[in-house]
Amino acid sequence: MIRCQFLMLAFVTAVAVGCGDSESEQDAGGQTESREKPSSPANPPKVPLAELESRFGNETLDDLDEQRAKFEPREVLDLPTDPKNPTWESFEEQFRKYERPIIDDYEKRSGDRGEARTSAIAFLKLFVELERIGKSREQFSQLRQLGQRAIDQESDDPVVLACHGLTVWGIGDDQEANHILTDAAKRLTRPQYSPELPMKVHNALYRIALKKYKQRITAVLNYDDGNKLRDASFTAMLDAIEHESEDPLRQRWAWFEIQFVFEKLQPDDDEVFYRACLKSEKIHPWLLHMIAGGYYQSLAWHHRGDGYSNTVTEEGWNKFHEYLPKAGYHFVKAWLTNPEHPHAPARMITISMAGGDHLWSSVVWFNVAVRTQLDFYSAYDKLLYSLRPRWGGSIDAIINFGGVCLATGRFDTTVPDFLIDCLLMAQDELRGDHTIWHDPRVTKLLKILFSGFNAHEQAQGTKDERRRKFIKSYEAAVLVAYGQTRGCVLRRASIVFETNEPVLAGRVGGTHIR
Repeated sequence: MIRCQFLMLAFVTAVAVGCGDSESEQDAGGQTESREKPSSPANPPKVPLAELESRFGNETLDDLDEQRAKFEPREVLDLPTDPKNPTWESFEEQFRKYERPIIDDYEKRSGDRGEARTSAIAFLKLFVELERIGKSREQFSQLRQLGQRAIDQESDDPVVLACHGLTVWGIGDDQEANHILTDAAKRLTRPQYSPELPMKVHNALYRIALKKYKQRITAVLNYDDGNKLRDASFTAMLDAIEHESEDPLRQRWAWFEIQFVFEKLQPDDDEVFYRACLKSEKIHPWLLHMIAGGYYQSLAWHHRGDGYSNTVTEEGWNKFHEYLPKAGYHFVKAWLTNPEHPHAPARMITISMAGGDHLWSSVVWFNVAVRTQLDFYSAYDKLLYSLRPRWGGSIDAIINFGGVCLATGRFDTTVPDFLIDCLLMAQDELRGDHTIWHDPRVTKLLKILFSGFNAHEQAQGTKDERRRKFIKSYEAAVLVAYGQTRGCVLRRASIVFETNEPVLAGRVGGTHIR
C-alpha cells in the first residue's frame, strides 16, 4: 500500500505545477514540450502533433459558418417550456445500462457463496442505482455498511472491493480508499472484466493522487515509476471510450466519465492522452472532437492564466488567441456531428465569452445547449460565469438569469433552483454583501421558488434527497433572516438538512438570527 501511495505521489510531482482555468481540460498543445526521455532506439522521437491532427483536415472555425447558417440563433434567453423537452430524467434510466456490467461481471465470475454473495449483490445493485442520481451522506453511509458487510462475510471479489473502495472514496476517506482500490486494480484485468469499472478504479486512484498533490504532500521517485499511475489511468480510459463507440448514449457516458480526469491533467500529460486518442481508429468523431476541443481550451487558459486581464502577459495573450479558436472549431464540429448532445454547445459558452467565436454569443450557445437538455447544469454554470461584471455582465443580468430559470416553473427539474446559485454569485460579486437577499425583487423570487418547490414536493415528491435538503435549508435560513421565525428553526434545519448553520446564516444575512 505504501509503495502504491508513493507511486501516485511521484506521478503528480513529476508534472508541472498549476492547473488551468476551471473551464479547461488541462491540455498542452503540440507546441509545449513534454518531459520525455531523450530520444533513443527504445524511445523514438515523437510524431509531430500536426501530423497526427491531419485526420481533421485543414478546416478552421470560420469554415463552419456556412453550416451554422441553417440554425436560427436566439440572442435573448430562451428556455424551452415544452414539457416534452428532454431532461436528465430522459437519459438517466438508459445510462444505467452502462453500469449494469458491474453486476454482470460479479455474477459471472465471482466465487462468493451463501451470505457473502447475497450481501454483495444487494450492495452492487444499490451502488449501480445510486451511481447516476448522486448520493447523500446517508446513502453513502448505507452503501459503505452494505459493502463492509459483504467483505466481513468473506467476499473477496474484486468487483465488490472496487465498488466498496469507490464508496469509501466518495465519503472522503482517501487513505482507506487508496488501499482498497489498489488491491482491486491489480485484479480487475481486461478482457476478463468489462472496461467500465476498471476505468472508474484507475481514475479514482489518479484523482486521489491529484488531491494529495494540491495538499502539498510530495515524494520523489524516478520518472518511470512516476508515470505508471498516469499510464494506467490513460489506458483504462482509452479502452472504455473505444468500446461500443457508435452508441450515442455511450458516447455521452464516456465523456461524463473521462472529463473529471481529463480536465485536471497537467499540460504535458494531457498531450500524452490526446496523442493516444488521435492514434486510435475506434473513437467516435464526436468524442474525439470533444477531447480535442478540451485539449486546446485548456491549453489556451493555461497560457492566459485565470487572473484579471491586466495580469496576462503579451505571450499569454498571443497563445490564448491562437488556441481558443482551435478549441472552438472542435467543439462546433462535435456539435455538428451530433446536435443532440448538449456538451459541445455548453463548452462554446465559455469560448464565446472569451472572444473565441465571432459568430454566436454565449447566450446563443446556452439556448442551443438547453434545447437538447433543459436541465444540463454545465450550461447554466458557464453562462452564469459569463454574466459576471468582469466579462461584461452585471449584477442585474445575474439576477435576471435566476428569474428566467425560475419562470420555467419546471420544478420536476433543478432549473428553478438555479436562482439560488445566481443570488450567491451576485453576492460574491458584491463582496459578500448579504443585503441583496433583502432586495424586494429577490424576496419575491424566493417566495415563488420555495412555494413552488413545496407544492411540487407535496404533489409528486422528490427522488433527489440532496436537492430537497438544499432548498429546505435555504428556505429556513431566509425565513430567519427576514425575521419571520426564530433562529432555533435554522439550527434545527442545519442538523436535519446537514448544512453549516453559521455559513448559511451569514450567507443570507444573519442580522436577525437570535
